[in-house]
Amino acid sequence: MSSQKVTIVTGASQGIGAAVVDAYRKLGYDIVAVSRTIAPSADPDVVTVQGDVADRATAERAVAGTDARVPGPDPQRRSYGSFLSFSDPDGNGWVLQEVTTRLPGRLDPSVTTFASASGLAAALRRAAVAHGEHEARTGAEDPGWPDWYADYLVREQAGSELPA
Repeated sequence: MSSQKVTIVTGASQGIGAAVVDAYRKLGYDIVAVSRTIAPSADPDVVTVQGDVADRATAERAVAGTDARVPGPDPQRRSYGSFLSFSDPDGNGWVLQEVTTRLPGRLDPSVTTFASASGLAAALRRAAVAHGEHEARTGAEDPGWPDWYADYLVREQAGSELPA
C-alpha cells in the first residue's frame, strides 16, 4: 500500500461493494477489500481479506491491512476520518469515524433535539454555567435569560459560535 488514505470495504467482491472499491481507488485510496469469496487483487494498493467480517478474526485481519494509515491527526486536517466499515450479521452497514470538528451548516440550526432527558439536563447545566459568566460580565441580572438559554442551546447543538 502506498498512500496514507486507506478504507475497508466489505462485500467487496461483487455488486455495490466492488463499485465502492473502484470509486475509492479513483479517489486515490488504498483498499482493504473484505468478502467471503474474494480473489487476490492484481492492484498492489488493494489488499484482499477472505472471510466474514462478523467473525472477529476476519475483522482483525481487515484492520491489520490498514497498516499504511499514519497515526495522529489527519494530515489534510479534515473534520472527520473514517477508520473502519463493516456489516453486522443482520446486514446493517456501519462506518466508524472520528469527528474532530463540527462544521457550521452540518446541522439545521432551526431544529434542536435531545435524545434523552439527561442529555437536555446536561445541556441546560452547560447553559447555566455560561449564562452565569454572561451575567458576571454584564454586571446585572438578565431578565431575558429564557431567550439567552434557548439561543445558547440551539447554537451549541448546531456547532455555531456561542453567545457571550
